[in-house]
Amino acid sequence: MQPIQTECGDRDQTGSKTPDGGADSFLSGLVVFAAAALLALAVGVGPVTAAAGSQKSVASKITLKLDAGVMKRLNPWTFHGRVSSKVARCERGRRVELAYRPEGGGGAEPYGEDTTNRKGRYEIVANVTPPGRYVAKVLPKKKGDLTCGGGRSEPVTVTLD
Repeated sequence: MQPIQTECGDRDQTGSKTPDGGADSFLSGLVVFAAAALLALAVGVGPVTAAAGSQKSVASKITLKLDAGVMKRLNPWTFHGRVSSKVARCERGRRVELAYRPEGGGGAEPYGEDTTNRKGRYEIVANVTPPGRYVAKVLPKKKGDLTCGGGRSEPVTVTLD
């Protein structure tokens, strides 16, 4: 039988590979298959390891309000607010710091702290509240594969009346 030249390699009239041209086609096909398998393995493993080490970041927002006692300066004043986020676990168990900046200027000083409850609420009771600006801050926190962002409230100003 006379070999017939085709696009796929040398074949005889029955369609079987001929002994001389078939071996080269088989080896080149094997090399192509092995290269494709290695490429697929490299591409498949890359994103999995990248995803396993990546952190999802979620923004957090914090509010601050002040409730004065019945008689100013005699009863405790209560600073309170809420940490909110699109993800509930970024609201619970967050440390909130209250900072105070005196009326006449100067640097911010720590004034109190609390940890948010399961609803993201916090409360800081102050027996003495000097005039100045008060700001609540929540620091960024990692919770498993999630990074909860930090935040800063709008200032609350206390003045002498």
